[in-house]
Amino acid sequence: MKIRDLLDIKVICDTGSLRKAAEALGISQPTLGSRVARLEDVLGAPLFDRSPGGHAQPTDLARFIAARVASVAEESQRIARDVMRHASGQGGLVRIGIGEAPAHALMDEVVVSIAAQRPRLSLSLLTAPSGQHADHLRRGEIDLSICHPIEGHDDIIVSEPLLESRIVVVAHPDHPLCSRPPESLVELARARLALPFLEPRYETIFARDYGLDVNEQAGRIVCSSLDLLLKILVRDPTFVSAGPEFSFTRELAAGQLRVLPTPVPFRHLIHLHTLREAYPLPAVAWVRNVIREAFAGIRSRVP
Repeated sequence: MKIRDLLDIKVICDTGSLRKAAEALGISQPTLGSRVARLEDVLGAPLFDRSPGGHAQPTDLARFIAARVASVAEESQRIARDVMRHASGQGGLVRIGIGEAPAHALMDEVVVSIAAQRPRLSLSLLTAPSGQHADHLRRGEIDLSICHPIEGHDDIIVSEPLLESRIVVVAHPDHPLCSRPPESLVELARARLALPFLEPRYETIFARDYGLDVNEQAGRIVCSSLDLLLKILVRDPTFVSAGPEFSFTRELAAGQLRVLPTPVPFRHLIHLHTLREAYPLPAVAWVRNVIREAFAGIRSRVP
């Protein structure tokens, strides 16, 4: 039994006759009749009651097949349409997963560049913590990922570096630490912290190298949204935070936040991730190249 055979049944049910169905399918009526007869032999049951006038009255079995195969027909049409749109790289939908920090500060010019060059191309942007991107890629929910390095998935995910930026400690200009900066991360940990979601490797470094369990810090606030974190820092002068410097560019330029001269022993990394076995659709490949070119320019401006 082939999918084509099942689709034949749906077309006959929709048109009401073998003759009309054969015309719709672009084949001769005898050919269609032979395919239906062969399928009836396989199933061991009749599919149509045929009248001398060429009409074909579907049996309950034929109606059942037509109802079930309708979604297959719709999906095949959608796939054909999307493949045609993707084929030239000019259209289609490209789905990009983005980490919180690059989504907030770096992706505007990338999206604008894509829209200007390929106006028929649609983008779907998913912002999520880096730890979730591997699952989104594996389930086929996104085509590309721009976020912190994804660890532990080298067998299925290919990564390439896009950007490396320094991590800074920031606070409201009225915070006491702006006049007396902490000399170490251990001293900083005594302050009231408002932080973004921490990658697991940072928690490991804090615990291994500094004996700090950030999950046990009193008064700490963890924000799932970078926008929310920035609002808290700008409005409340009692909090201290840390993150890649590009995340705070606007607030630093406006004088709403200030960088504290506290040494931070690691840098923030952003990588471009794709599935190792992903089919290289032209539209996705083109977007990937635009992202590379855009971040080449961003690297020259980001400290």
